[in-house]
Amino acid sequence: PQHYSYHKNTIATSYQASTITYAKVKENCILYKSQNLDPILENIFFYIPESYFVTILSQISESIFKVKYDTFVGYCDSTTLSIVSFTPVISSLQAITFNIDKFAGTQIWSLPSDSSGKVLTTIPANTKNINYIASVTGDIPLGGNTNLWYYARYTPTNNTTQVFEGYIYSEATIDLQSIPTNLEEEPNLKTNDTINIGNGLQIVLIVLMCLPFVLLFIFALIKTIKHYSQKSKLANVPASTQNQTKPETASFIKKRKIKPKQDEELETVEIAFPDYNFIDDDDLL
Repeated sequence: PQHYSYHKNTIATSYQASTITYAKVKENCILYKSQNLDPILENIFFYIPESYFVTILSQISESIFKVKYDTFVGYCDSTTLSIVSFTPVISSLQAITFNIDKFAGTQIWSLPSDSSGKVLTTIPANTKNINYIASVTGDIPLGGNTNLWYYARYTPTNNTTQVFEGYIYSEATIDLQSIPTNLEEEPNLKTNDTINIGNGLQIVLIVLMCLPFVLLFIFALIKTIKHYSQKSKLANVPASTQNQTKPETASFIKKRKIKPKQDEELETVEIAFPDYNFIDDDDLL
């Protein structure tokens, strides 16, 4: 449809016109030969090694990217990729090799199948250092026990100018080197602006955490200053003045007089009568 064509071209142009965009490969990411993503042997290159990167060439639709991995150009389901904003140092698997069993030679095929594929060339027994690119599941050959094949790059020792790329059955190989995980991740801080914002936020958080302690310190400092100020004022007052002020202060204290009850007053008060003993004049005679 015309609308889809416009949408596709617009998205593809935006990727091609901008800087190179990379995407990190998730688990079970298949590199397809055509954009229909048909999972048949004839339409699959291999499984791209997980944790490595592809270069996004364009976006075919909302769910399909055209990508490049190593020297291979193909198509990937967008859900198996994670777009990143940095340029990886190592984007594809490097310098991984394996050897051919020393007791029997094998072939390199056009497909991971000994029935539908074609033999590209024969590899002698005990051939060493064949370049490993990726793995893929295919057909189980006659007498085999697994459907695992290696996509490899082979250069004959008797003709170093010729290079074969194809599929070698895994059970015919030995000594595959360990495949390392690519640990390159999205940086936490990407620009100077982000760094400044991060530092500013950290400073604000630190100030907020320290503010209660600062307020307590200021409060305690003010209280201590007031205390020593009052002591200093008392120390400057003469001793005589201090002594005079004490009685004056005490004079304001009025003692409460306790009045006895009326009955108690009658019991305790003795009535004194005058003494009328007079000397009789007759007695004087």
